[in-house]
Amino acid sequence: FLGFLFILFDILFKFTKVIDGWSKPEVFLLVVIFTLSQQFFHFFFRDNMWEIPDIITDGKLDTYLISPINTVFLVISRQVATKSVMRIITQSILLSWLLFTYNFGFTFISSLGLILLMMAGLAIQTAFYLIINTLSFWFLRIDNINEAWFNLSQLGRYPLSVLPSAFTILTLSLFPIAYQSYVPVGFGLGKLDWRFFIGTFCLAIIMWIIALKFWKRGLKKYESASS
Repeated sequence: FLGFLFILFDILFKFTKVIDGWSKPEVFLLVVIFTLSQQFFHFFFRDNMWEIPDIITDGKLDTYLISPINTVFLVISRQVATKSVMRIITQSILLSWLLFTYNFGFTFISSLGLILLMMAGLAIQTAFYLIINTLSFWFLRIDNINEAWFNLSQLGRYPLSVLPSAFTILTLSLFPIAYQSYVPVGFGLGKLDWRFFIGTFCLAIIMWIIALKFWKRGLKKYESASS
């Protein structure tokens, strides 16, 4: 998959050296960071998130509600996807090759900022998935919402600045796609300033506050398997 994606960008960059300020190596880095971020999400959370509608509609949530542990924590972290381990290793090797081959001009601060922003982006992505899956308390069988969001989020592997400004604003707010790789890589490469760094962490906190409050509101609508 990555090979074909790299071929696509290689063809595009045969006709131009820069796309909206992004060179070919920088776009390759963006793609790898995006894919690596996706795999970390898959490893820790995706399967758990995608099963939330079934847990709610089938009444399986009863078991989690009576457990002596925070329900949200239990629901989103009860299992990991070990199939993602090899993908993480493979993409980490590819990332190491890119960093060794090309001089991106990373400093200690920019590298640390990139890593921290990836973690914040993972938190934002997880909170957003929790919000959309909490809709299962009101609507039956919304499983496809996860597939729809997954397909839309694939836009995050491209330099989002090439999109119309209105759409770029949406990816930084209502549909937080940009935080998976565009913002971390953009900050690491010096294309985005500290406002994006601070804004990302503020958004992560806000998203989790909204997600937890929305979940508690949804629980009031929950009808257990025994009621």
